[in-house]
Amino acid sequence: MKKAIVFGGNGFIGSHVVDLLDRLGYDVTVFDRFSREPTYSAPARAIQGDFHDAAQVSAALAGMDEVFHFLTSSTAASRGVNAPDDLASNVLPAVRLAQSAADHGVRRFVFASTGGAIYSSATPGPYKETDDLAPISAYGTGKLCIETYLDLICSQSSMQSLVLRIANPYGTRQRPDRLQGVIPIALRRVLDGQPLTRMGDGSMVRDYIWMDDLLERLARLLEAPAPRNRVYNLGSGTGNTVNDVFEGIAQVTGIRPVIETVPQPASYVQSVTLDMSRFDDEFGTLPNSTSLEAGITKLWEEINDGE
Repeated sequence: MKKAIVFGGNGFIGSHVVDLLDRLGYDVTVFDRFSREPTYSAPARAIQGDFHDAAQVSAALAGMDEVFHFLTSSTAASRGVNAPDDLASNVLPAVRLAQSAADHGVRRFVFASTGGAIYSSATPGPYKETDDLAPISAYGTGKLCIETYLDLICSQSSMQSLVLRIANPYGTRQRPDRLQGVIPIALRRVLDGQPLTRMGDGSMVRDYIWMDDLLERLARLLEAPAPRNRVYNLGSGTGNTVNDVFEGIAQVTGIRPVIETVPQPASYVQSVTLDMSRFDDEFGTLPNSTSLEAGITKLWEEINDGE
């Protein structure tokens, strides 16, 4: 049985990855600060630790076959990020983790990068993995730095890397009180009778993928023998505007909320849709099982059930 550790395994994506790995037959350990009770259902070993403590991280890696890094303290929505602070809190610990994993003989390092904040906005999408990389936010810049160092570390060791350029996932367990996730945030505000905040004119396009569809693609990557040090886009391949999302919310909830418009931050890319042809060519095309409206409906039901 392969042993895997998921850093950030009690977060939105990470908790779903923990359950996926359990279903795939992994012996799973979760490393997280556990600021809330575990949200995953797998019988995973839990390590409550500090990601910035190199000794704790190193000890947790002992005997692991695969490492999944799904932890970050910043998001694409973070504003006023101080570059040295971001390097210290996100980039350096991630690079240290990758190097320590290689030193421990870890076979594969899976890194949750970004598909929405790493490509050059000067070129139109859908974006392929080979397109120019020119992030315009600290979040995207940090992800690119980690990708680059991970590739370097793997080239100097026997460890393989799997980089996931994830689009805009949404689904159950997503916390509407966080900065990231326009759909759960908007649904929570609708339930509370609050206005929705729209950046710009609402024409900003994002590639939204339901969590179960994302996990199905990740499972295909983990089960099939993949080339060494490979990067994959993981998205729906379809773009929707913020206005599309708000209209879907109105249709599902039956509520037409007040919309307040604010300027769109300069660090936000106007349009991001991911090209899935590399994944499709190598692993077969997987349909998107959940439409945007169906996903909004499921989230609306979950938020209401939590009341």
